[in-house]
Amino acid sequence: MPERGGPDHPDSAGTTFAVLVTAVQRAIDAGRFAASTDAEGAALELWAMTHGLVMLVITEAIGEDDLNRHLPEMSVAAYAGFGDDPAAARRSVELGTCGLLAGNYGGRGGRISTVSG
Repeated sequence: MPERGGPDHPDSAGTTFAVLVTAVQRAIDAGRFAASTDAEGAALELWAMTHGLVMLVITEAIGEDDLNRHLPEMSVAAYAGFGDDPAAARRSVELGTCGLLAGNYGGRGGRISTVSG
């Protein structure tokens, strides 16, 4: 069995999802997302959206530049769909993706590991 707390351990997915649900709930509580937003449902949508794009990069179906171009726009659209003001959503995404665009993601020296290495 993979090491507990490691990225390949079965509990890691649940822990990651719980963090995302908490973040969505904070946005609801702060009035950024509509009060009618289902925190778990919204978190699942965001997770699936991000996971899908990252998997396309890992399998080399798209390039990292495509991820950096499309994920921020998709995130703004999702946040606005949950009730956020589009301008506020864009500011949040721009602040949150500064590290992504600088290559600080994946925990692998700033690069997403691809199937070929």
